[in-house]
Order: sequence, then structure tokens, then C-alpha cells
Amino acid sequence: MIIDVHHCDVARAEATFRSENLDAAFRVASGPFKNNAGFCEANVIRSKQIIRCGLRGFRFGVAWRLDKDLNVTDESTLGLFVEEFSRGGVIAAAIEMTLKNTGSGASISKVWPMRRYPAPFCALIDKPFEAGLGGIVKLRDLLRKENGFLHDGALVATYKIQCATQGSGIELRDKSQVELQRLQGMSAHFEKLFDTGRHADVALRMGSSTIEAHSVILSARSPVFDAMWSHEMSEKRTKCVDIGDLDVASVRDMVKFMYTGKLVTELKNDDMTVASLKTAHRYEVADLVEECIQALINNLTEALALDRLMVADLLGNAALKSSCLDFIIASSDRMVAIQKLPEFQESARACPHLMVDLWSAAFPASVEPASKCPRTAE
Repeated sequence: MIIDVHHCDVARAEATFRSENLDAAFRVASGPFKNNAGFCEANVIRSKQIIRCGLRGFRFGVAWRLDKDLNVTDESTLGLFVEEFSRGGVIAAAIEMTLKNTGSGASISKVWPMRRYPAPFCALIDKPFEAGLGGIVKLRDLLRKENGFLHDGALVATYKIQCATQGSGIELRDKSQVELQRLQGMSAHFEKLFDTGRHADVALRMGSSTIEAHSVILSARSPVFDAMWSHEMSEKRTKCVDIGDLDVASVRDMVKFMYTGKLVTELKNDDMTVASLKTAHRYEVADLVEECIQALINNLTEALALDRLMVADLLGNAALKSSCLDFIIASSDRMVAIQKLPEFQESARACPHLMVDLWSAAFPASVEPASKCPRTAE
């Protein structure tokens, strides 16, 4: 194990953890991993050196799970951890751990913002040894060179720590928290501006309902509204936008989100969230689209999966479509249950190309068909 210290001072430390000969290391049990959070059966590699950050000492490592015979299986996963050694007391720390990927895939990171911990403590990223939690990466995927996690045969993880202790003279409130409080204050002021309609100069009209707003804010938050005010369109001349085919509540919620960056109500996998998604998609409010998509993905059910797949196809949203396909084909029992729904036949008639997508997702063509052998002369 090698620890390279890039920077260390009274408040911050950064280190790179490099583990060689992974395939062999994963088959050697180094004993159970025990920490102040409890007793966990896992194999561990820890850094030998302790990195100092102010008055605190930290050690880094990786933990993984094998089967009872110490073999790598489909269930074997790996996680990262940081251990702190101290004289006790209270510690305020912000931690970032990253499993490096040099291939076409993305590195995997986890960030804990500045918060107080009782010392000593152990921070883990997706514990690989507790049922149901999984790990940050499966060992078999990690060991495949084409996946980009191996660097000349070695695993590389980086750890960044910012810490302070009571009585150290270092302010426990992180700068990011101060910036967050300022943004929250700004959001509250813009919310008041929207609610009062003060200085509003544009109207969004939906039948008998009208929403008063400020063109400069709509323009800043939506490329579609920006185009209206930037070109010689009727909306620019009349300062009125007619919206006849969208849900009134979803439009109002979208506009308030554009002012405040906050959701009016918690998004679920319901008709209101679908309406909000369609509205945000039309006006290209990207962060609201992302919120709606995540809510739909997180709450998929067998009864809703086909409808959400059709919504994703209609809007051309690849993330939602992929998640719906993965959900449907997750098990043969689920596929059978969904095929029995009346909606399945309706979807097949209305969107036959989606049935092709389902088939392709369930049975990917991973192997090229062999070429036919030439006939031999009789």
C-alpha cells in the first residue's frame, strides 16, 4: 500500500490510496472490519500511514465482501472508508472519497458536507458488507480492465478531508454553509417578488387563469422564454404568453420554481409530476426536468412502468426510458405481471417500437452471429 500526501495543513488534508495486486488481495481474508459504528464482516485493506489534518489523524482504506470460501462472486462489492483516531471530543469534518476511473466510465465519488461527529468515527461510502446496501462497485466489474478502474493493475482512490475541532480556533461553520444561507435568503426574496407580483411585466394566460411574472427572470431561467423576448414575436409585443394545453397548477409550480429553485410540493410518481415534467420539458427548465425524472424513477411500480415508458418516449428522455426498461426487465416474474396488464396490449398497439425496445433490453444481441459456412462441392 502506498500513500501519497499531496497537501496537509491545519485544516485540510488530501491523499491518494493505491492498492496493488488486487486479484490476489481480494482472496486473502484480512479479518473482520470492526469500527465504532458496529461489527461488520468484511475484508479490509487499510493504509499503514496515518495522515495528519490539524490535531486529528486519519487512515484510509477499502473494504469488500467475498463468499464463505473467499471467492469473488456476483454479490461481491467494494466500498471505501475513512477512520479517524483521536483523543475523543467532537470533530467537525467534511469528507470526499473518490474511486478513480481512467477509462470511458466516470469516477465514483461521495461527499459528506461539514458536520459534527463524536470522535473517533468511521465514515463509509456505501458499506459493501451490509445486506441491501450494496457497494460502490462490484468486484468483477472492477477487475475487468476495460471498465477503467484499474491503473496499471492497481486500484486508486483519493480522499479529501477538511476538519476542525472545538477550541482549535478554526470556525466550525463551513464556507459552503454560509453560501447556502445566502442563496436561501435570495430565494426567499424572489419568492416574495413572485407572490406579490410587484413590478411584473408579463402575463402567462391559461384560459381564465393568469400568472403575473417578470420577463427578465423567465428569460434567465428558460431558453424558450428568452427566445420570445429576444426576437420579434407576438409575445414580445404584447407581453402576454397564451398557454392553452398545459395544466394550470403545473405552470404555476414551474414559474415559482424558476423564481426560488424550490419545489412547491414533494414530487411523487403521480399525474401531477408527469404534468410538471411535460411543462418543464416544453420550456426547457432543465433542473426541474431532472427533479421530475428522478421522482418518477424512484417511485416506479409495475402498474405505472409502461405509462412512464411511453411518457419518456414522447418527450425523448433517455434517462427515464432506460430506467423504465431496466425496471420492467428486472425479473421474469415482473415481465409476466406487466404483460398481463390491459395497458400492455394498448401500449403494443399504440407504440410497437417500444415493444422492440423492450425485447432488445431483455435479450441484448451481445454476440455477433457466426457467418454461414461455404457449401462444399459434392
